[in-house]
Amino acid sequence: MRVLSSFVPHGTFLSLLLLTGFSTASEDAAPTARAGQVPVLVLASDDDEANARVNAAMQDMLLGWDEHARLQFREARSRGHAVSPLAIVGTMLTEGVEQGDVQRLEEAIETVEMTPQELDMMGSLLRLLRGERQGAGEELATRAEEHRRDWLSACWAALLLHDGYLANGCPDSGQQQALELAQRCYATWPLNPHCCFMRALMEETAPAVSTEALSAACKTVELLPEHPAPPLLLGHLMSRAGDSEAALMYLAKAAGLAARSRNNVPHGTIKISLVDWPLEVRARLYEATLLAQLHRAGECKALLQELAEGAKQVKGALSQGAGGALLDWEARTLPLRLLMLRKELPTDAEVSEAVRFSTDFGPMPMGGALRAYHDCLRFCVVARQRAAAGKSGQAQRCLAAAEECLGQLE
Repeated sequence: MRVLSSFVPHGTFLSLLLLTGFSTASEDAAPTARAGQVPVLVLASDDDEANARVNAAMQDMLLGWDEHARLQFREARSRGHAVSPLAIVGTMLTEGVEQGDVQRLEEAIETVEMTPQELDMMGSLLRLLRGERQGAGEELATRAEEHRRDWLSACWAALLLHDGYLANGCPDSGQQQALELAQRCYATWPLNPHCCFMRALMEETAPAVSTEALSAACKTVELLPEHPAPPLLLGHLMSRAGDSEAALMYLAKAAGLAARSRNNVPHGTIKISLVDWPLEVRARLYEATLLAQLHRAGECKALLQELAEGAKQVKGALSQGAGGALLDWEARTLPLRLLMLRKELPTDAEVSEAVRFSTDFGPMPMGGALRAYHDCLRFCVVARQRAAAGKSGQAQRCLAAAEECLGQLE
């Protein structure tokens, strides 16, 4: 699993739904896209506020902030946006593709007059919805090659095609193509925050983080100072580059910006909970992990307790919210995972505390993958203790139990 895979969730790709009218205009445009500039909607409403919300949603989704984009789409829809059929489908798709979504999109496309470029973009989206991610990415990459000023198609192609690095540290074929697309966009549009972000994102799982990727991430933070996604990415890259103190600063900034947006959502009277705001949860979890790695256990524990308190304010299962699913899997098991990675042998008291912490987020489910994963970690930690104490029989029994739990995850 990629550490920052949630920057580009499946729903994120579907913002192609409203990326209309850019290719033609961009062919004659100078390569000087400015901060915050987004494609102008051809299918626009007379309501400037609705148009602004759709454009903001498009930007949020390209940067991986689907939860905020969803609210923007809903607000545009409630204001009677002229492209409401597309906005409605876009809203649904950010929450996951349901049966019949593709048919609804096809019907919506038939009801709205579009340019050939818009129809091409919709065609790529339909391929994606049918499960043809590779085909959609290659289609967008071809369009980006044919229209060299079309940075938007290039950015989405990079998102769809990048597939990580091989065991020897070399980029896979799709990763190499995606990196070249992102590099070209970054070199051509150095003041476009989306191009900067994409260039940095391409090294999220690279064996080593380059100076250029760090510079691109820093530029994105500078160009979008109020958006939480850029400092989250920069903090992660800096932690991997060894600058832990700077990483903590940017992770805390990302969490703070996300929390502020959650507590001051200008979308009617809707109340947003922590478990519905996964970007904030990710930032806090990265921050807690880094604190533990720096042996600042007290601060790590306080941060996790803060997350637990936020989760307790929500009635029902945590997994009902996107951020809740992250808390279920990540925060509940983080103390045990950190004990697994620590060089020093954990004490019985530390193991007990790590196990007990998982219940701070509510009762642990009795079955399922989460419980199996949690128990597998616990058995592995205890096996390490018993082996170090010379109790090989107990260690072997613990490993056998861990293997049995692991089998439940397959």
